[in-house]
Amino acid sequence: MIQSLLNLEPDVLIRLQGFIFALVAMLLFERWLPARPRGYAARAMSNVSLQLINMLLLISIPLTLTAAALFALFNQFGLFNLIKLGLWTKIVLSWLVLDLIMYGLHRAYHGVGFLWRFHRVHHGDPVLDVTTTFRTHPVETLITLLVRAITVVLIGMPLLGVILYEIIICTMALFIHANIRLHRSLDQIISWILVTPAMHRVHHGPDPVDYGANFGLVISIWDRVFGTFRAQPSSMSEDRIGIPGLVGSNGDGVLPMLKLPFK
Repeated sequence: MIQSLLNLEPDVLIRLQGFIFALVAMLLFERWLPARPRGYAARAMSNVSLQLINMLLLISIPLTLTAAALFALFNQFGLFNLIKLGLWTKIVLSWLVLDLIMYGLHRAYHGVGFLWRFHRVHHGDPVLDVTTTFRTHPVETLITLLVRAITVVLIGMPLLGVILYEIIICTMALFIHANIRLHRSLDQIISWILVTPAMHRVHHGPDPVDYGANFGLVISIWDRVFGTFRAQPSSMSEDRIGIPGLVGSNGDGVLPMLKLPFK
């Protein structure tokens, strides 16, 4: 494991640099343009600690999206390895398919009882900021990775597309959870195509009509097409974040979050 950390492959190094750059940028924006009073406190440290566990888990297993793309390429498996299209056409189409699959998976995390057991850890955060991005149960991390890897193989996603997608999805995940205030008109314009922090904040409300909407992670079009778009939070949840009663609401640590799905 230590050797894996010290001898990073070029694609891993690129993604790591992209992650660090995006994280620093969002932290700065949270300082300069906060949507709500800032304050990370103990819950942020618990979120970061959970992310470290996820990172160690991902390092310890051989499955990556890069490996999935290389497997499909070397075996000439998957849709885009069997048809002739330009590289960037394949990349853009792959992004759209993968983002649609992730939209569907996110809805499944809310609609399937077994999956919701793990995903509700994410919705237990009483504050929404960039560290909420890290509040993901390791089992959910593995399920998401498996679904993405299968999708990459089936569509034959180009390796360059995989690397760029992982940078984009990482940046967008940090962006939509960040405590950032955008001008209302700018937010409305952007949200016609991309998910914004205000749009995703609705999804983290305590009311079922809120967290039952806005499932998109990168592209907001899926929510509009499938009727799950919600522009504003319900009046009762205007100033509230997170589902009441879930672990973490009172500053609980990593262990209670890990144990929550099994209660």
